[in-house]
Amino acid sequence: YVCKGETISLISQVSGGNAPYTYTWDDGSPISIKTENYLFSNSVSAGTQTIMLVVKDNIGCLDSVNVNVKVGELPTVTLDPIEACVNVETSVTASVSNGQAPYYYVWKGIDGMTSSSNTATFTVTNPGLYEMNVVVTDDKNCKNQASAVVTIKSQSDLAFKPSYDLC
Repeated sequence: YVCKGETISLISQVSGGNAPYTYTWDDGSPISIKTENYLFSNSVSAGTQTIMLVVKDNIGCLDSVNVNVKVGELPTVTLDPIEACVNVETSVTASVSNGQAPYYYVWKGIDGMTSSSNTATFTVTNPGLYEMNVVVTDDKNCKNQASAVVTIKSQSDLAFKPSYDLC
């Protein structure tokens, strides 16, 4: 299993026959790889991909095996930009799709932030722009991240006029 966009080494294990062996890996591309091991880097799309390994021994005997590599979809993570006021507890929630549940979350960005799975809560005492980041890892260890800008505004000084009696 490999996550989309990653590489994995396929290691041949050959026994029997007469050494030395020659190796040919065929992944469907126009070029065959002639090494004992194969670096699989064709993980641009999710799904199962098949690589054929043909091994030939010193006296010309051949054997082959198909190696199926499952390429997993990365989790898709979104965070929406947030506006809040100073000294007001605020929460942000990560929306996740794709990948393999359950998901694990690591939040970064605002001091004093607490998190409970897909939601992080924070209170900021100074106005300004802050960046939040969450890294989501799925059950197959595939990772993706998202960032959002948090705009913290000063508290408004609201003044109410004295009450009026209406007749």
